[in-house]
Amino acid sequence: SRSSHVTLNNTHHYALSILEIRGGLLNLTYHRTFTCIQIRVSVSHYEAYVSLNAGNRKDAVHHILKILECNSTNLKNRRTVALFLRNCGEYYIALKILLETIEINPNWAFPYAQIAILYSAMGDTEKANIWTRKALSLNVRAFNEIGYL
Repeated sequence: SRSSHVTLNNTHHYALSILEIRGGLLNLTYHRTFTCIQIRVSVSHYEAYVSLNAGNRKDAVHHILKILECNSTNLKNRRTVALFLRNCGEYYIALKILLETIEINPNWAFPYAQIAILYSAMGDTEKANIWTRKALSLNVRAFNEIGYL
């Protein structure tokens, strides 16, 4: 007899999660939901890079911003999105994401350092210096992220 192998996609995970909620299996439901979010983040990240490599920056930005739809307060996701946007020249969108990140966690030096880098790239050294000082006041190790200004 032949064994069959079934691969679950996001839709399957979502459907199983709903069944598990109705069946009272909340712990397993949390795991499946978390897995679905991770998959969606990975797919959006991949699609963003594919679009960017194909020369379609508008689609790349669209796909990378989908990551924040999955979990807008996850700092790792926000870092990924901000760096991607900065690297493809979408400075104003990256700046908006970073300012929102400061509202979520005002004690994390990363967004301050990245804002300094953005202002430097835009030629505004005065604002770059202000944000550099803010980053360094939070964490001297932030210099590693802005040391090349």
